[in-house]
Amino acid sequence: MNDGKFKDINLYLNLSSRITSWLQTRLSGSASYITLSNQEASNSGFTGSVNASAFFDLTKGYELSLSGMYRFPGITLQGYGFNFYNSYLGASKAFFDDKLNVELAVQNPFWKTKNTPEQWMLMISVLPPMCST
Repeated sequence: MNDGKFKDINLYLNLSSRITSWLQTRLSGSASYITLSNQEASNSGFTGSVNASAFFDLTKGYELSLSGMYRFPGITLQGYGFNFYNSYLGASKAFFDDKLNVELAVQNPFWKTKNTPEQWMLMISVLPPMCST
């Protein structure tokens, strides 16, 4: 039987701003105070995450994007989990009035560790035609 208790209080913040006609930024974060307990142990503390992104609109449908994230250690009954961070760098091109988007991206291009390996991705997005009734 699991008679444990979990309580949390959360705060979320999201900000977005178009700085210029070619630059948009986003900043988001969360903070939580967590309390865990059962008959044998208890633990409490703060955790959360921070995300930041920048999008650069270039000419002729090209866009560059850069983002990063940090997650603070999680709270567990036995102690604390691990922290985590990653980054993302992407370049995309829109075709056919934004109905087709092709993006080449790399995750974690700025460092190489066991927990955050570099990953390359090619993504193709197709916007379906609008249905009329």
